[in-house]
Amino acid sequence: MTLSSSVLRDYLDQYHKLTDEEFALFSSYLTMRNLHARQQLVKEGEVEDGIYYVVKGILRKYFRNGVQEIVTGFYKENELCHSAVSYYTGLPSNIIIEAIEPTLCLCIRRNDLESLFIQIPALEKIFRSVLATLYVKKDIEQMNNLRYSKKERFLQFCEQQPDLLQRVPQKQLASFLEITPETFCRLKHVRYKMAKEARK
Repeated sequence: MTLSSSVLRDYLDQYHKLTDEEFALFSSYLTMRNLHARQQLVKEGEVEDGIYYVVKGILRKYFRNGVQEIVTGFYKENELCHSAVSYYTGLPSNIIIEAIEPTLCLCIRRNDLESLFIQIPALEKIFRSVLATLYVKKDIEQMNNLRYSKKERFLQFCEQQPDLLQRVPQKQLASFLEITPETFCRLKHVRYKMAKEARK
């Protein structure tokens, strides 16, 4: 078992444990994708049928609105990412998934996964739980965007995802938080002052 697939197994085991034989069969269908920074994993206008597990690096999911790039999510180590609408409908993707830094992913294709569900019933249970977790997370993000102020959303994000502040360009973080880059800079300064006061 490679280190990459071993990490993925630990991730899946959180939901349900597969036997060694079951995981060996599942991993035989996995393909590896090595991406350089700014390389697109999923392109706009193409039908996408893959689910990707991030072994190392960060992916950005976004769509274009005129000249604007609207960021809908970041996916780092030990997280799954896919273009949901294209994956489930077979329609061309309006979402772009792109590496922010050199990124290593493992991919499972939809047809292969559905075939494996028949051979490994426990695997279907795992992926139902995994995808349900992703949908709940997205619902919470959307609710928080409506419930909290810009400052509250910013501070909450900094508390929950401090590493992304160092790894993701500020403009992209601002887009995800639905604030302007100027507001992001101002709130970053406010946070610095708050932290400085707390240390006194």
